[in-house]
Formats: sequence, C-alpha cells, structure tokens
Amino acid sequence: MCYNQCMITVKNLTIQYIKEYATIFDLNFCIDSNTLFISNHDEITALFRTMTNIEKRYLGSIEIDNQDIKTIKDKDLSIAYVCNTPYLFKFKSIKENLIYPLKIRKYQKHEINEKYQNILNKYLIDFTKNIRKLTLSQQKIITLLRAIIWNPKYIILEHFFDDLDEKYYNLAQNILKDISKNTIIIASENQENDTFFGFKQVVLENGSIKNGT
Repeated sequence: MCYNQCMITVKNLTIQYIKEYATIFDLNFCIDSNTLFISNHDEITALFRTMTNIEKRYLGSIEIDNQDIKTIKDKDLSIAYVCNTPYLFKFKSIKENLIYPLKIRKYQKHEINEKYQNILNKYLIDFTKNIRKLTLSQQKIITLLRAIIWNPKYIILEHFFDDLDEKYYNLAQNILKDISKNTIIIASENQENDTFFGFKQVVLENGSIKNGT
C-alpha cells in the first residue's frame, strides 16, 4: 500500500480491551479523500475513538498529515468527532454548546460571535429553545454544527443519519455539502447511503477490512 498521498494513515492498528479478543486486529488503511466505512459493529466506535485520540490504548500507529497522533495536543488536533448519540451540556444554552469548541481553543470574543452568527444566519435554526426540550434530531444537528463551527480539517460521523427525521436529514445533507469543499468527511453507516455518493467505501467487519472501493 502506498502512503505517500495519505492524509490519515493507520498502520498495524490493534485495539484489544480483553486478553482473549481484539476489537481491531492489525488494521492498515489510508484516507486520502472522503471515506465511508460500512460497518454495524462496535468496532467502528473503537476505531473512531482511537483516530480522534480519545482512546489511547492501542498498538500500531495513526498519523494525521504525517504526524503521529500521540504527539499532537488535543486542542491542536484538527479533527471533529460526531458520535451516534448526541452529547450536549444539558444545563447550558444552545449557543453555549455551539461555541464550546471555540472557547477551549481560545478564539477571541469577536471571532466567536462572528462564527456563531454565521451559523445562525446560514441554517436558520431556533437557538432560543430550552436545550432539554430538543428532539433527538435537533440534538444531533446541534452536535454537527458544534463540530463544524471551528472549521476542522477532518470530521468523523459515526452512523450520524440513524434516527434523523426527514426535515433534519435533509438539513444534515445540506450541511455536509457545504463543508465538503474544505473538510474531509469520514463517515460510517450500516449500508450504502446516497448522502455519501462518490465517497471511497471501506467495509469493516470483525475487526478487519474486507474490501474498499
């Protein structure tokens, strides 16, 4: 496998939580463009958590832009992870949830306000609602917007379109279309999804890659 043009390189990756079973075993792949992983197993969660430096117990190496992920500080890692279950700060406003990635990266106040206003104007979402009254679809959209507000180079979506109602499914498609010009999208689904037409497809099954197109 040639790694010269890779943006993200995974070499000999093994993730083993218990002695008798490896969730991921000796995985090797290169991401050089938008990529869809087809998988319906817990292993995709383990893989994505490792690729975003959340899970640190593994063998092998992961490089992002030719730099070992272990040497990159979390705040400097230009990759956002949107898992299937939305995680929001329930006692903060929607705005506070959205701008959280900007605050921890020490953006200036005027920059934070500008980026928040851009999101507000572009997607016309009611951000005045009580966050604890949002539907599941609304919560997922907020987590997606929170992931893109700081313009990461890469975004990972773990089975994101599961359980989205039609309105927010269409909105999510539009958001991904908007960011695809400047952001590499890495997604997972149980099966092929028209949203990811043209993506490189990788089938991950029982801890290894079966094929890729």
